[in-house]
Amino acid sequence: KQLRKWENINCPVHRKLSINTENYLYAMYLLYEKNEKITATTLLEYIKQLPSSENLGTSLPTVTGMLKRMVRDHLITKDKNNEIFLTEYGKISAKEQTKRFRLASKFIHKILKIELKDVFQEAHRLEHAMSQDIENSIDKLLNYPDKDPFGQDIPGSNKTEKINIIPLSKTAKNKSY
Repeated sequence: KQLRKWENINCPVHRKLSINTENYLYAMYLLYEKNEKITATTLLEYIKQLPSSENLGTSLPTVTGMLKRMVRDHLITKDKNNEIFLTEYGKISAKEQTKRFRLASKFIHKILKIELKDVFQEAHRLEHAMSQDIENSIDKLLNYPDKDPFGQDIPGSNKTEKINIIPLSKTAKNKSY
């Protein structure tokens, strides 16, 4: 049986994360992927985009309260300017959460034939219920995809694009490669 990646690091908190925490980690990972600064305000804007069925508070005090719990649980740190940084445990957890959501999206669209317009909402419902065994089975069933149905990379995918790199010294003027 495959362990969650965070179970192999030295962290005082090793427990199932709440659905709200998973959603915050997902939102942080989206910001992290875009190299955007993570603050309570930028995070709030991403939280507002999640389905209302997730029952996340969309006020700054609610976000601030969750961030305090995430600091306590060693998922994030904050600097003196209130910029938020994922800890090693937080990065691994956020990456795994994002992978589960994107695999769920791919599975729902490709296998269950759910229309793309409904995939986002349905994937958010499914991702929180996935065990490691189900995640592994979906990954295998889909032949270890590297993209979700929206074209976003699935974290942890072993597939990489091969890029032909030609050194400049091997090129000729006015020639396309």
